Amino acid sequence: MDDLGFEFWFSLKKEKARLWEVPRHGFCTAVEYIEGLGWTAEVEFEGEDPQKAGSAIRQALKVLTIPRQKVTHNPISAIYLQNRKPGDAEK
Repeated sequence: MDDLGFEFWFSLKKEKARLWEVPRHGFCTAVEYIEGLGWTAEVEFEGEDPQKAGSAIRQALKVLTIPRQKVTHNPISAIYLQNRKPGDAEK
């Protein structure tokens, strides 16, 4: 990362991480706990076709009954910073 010009800012400790397989529907989701944020989950799909990936993500959210307004493409560091309370120290 140094070669790309990135500088260390802060780190997050992910705890209780688990990979949850949903074999009936052919995908997995990772769940983990982050202090100051709570439980998070992510789904990812490989491929060259963005439309196909988007469709797979929408189907996974439907299976998991997760409302679309609860979903973001933002990295976990940005989500953490957007949701931290005033006075929370950067880690």
